[in-house]
Amino acid sequence: MNFNYKWNFREQSAKIDKLVLEHIRKKWEKWDWRIKNTRDKNKYKIVDYQYRTRKIMYGLVTYKRRIYEYFDEKLQKWVRVCLVDEWL
Repeated sequence: MNFNYKWNFREQSAKIDKLVLEHIRKKWEKWDWRIKNTRDKNKYKIVDYQYRTRKIMYGLVTYKRRIYEYFDEKLQKWVRVCLVDEWL
């Protein structure tokens, strides 16, 4: 007997994992966008964009993030931070 199923879990699981990774990437970039719009604009200034790869249960997620710079009064120098990484 030969069953010709259109849906096979082994074939579809890789596609499902890709969809989950894409959804997580979009969600993290959306959080970065929200932080950009709600930050203290006098304190934090956008300096650069970078890509970061994080490992999660479904695989590797590469997302775009903003790098900010602010002046630290204690250290008396400019410090670079990524606010979305601190939030995650």
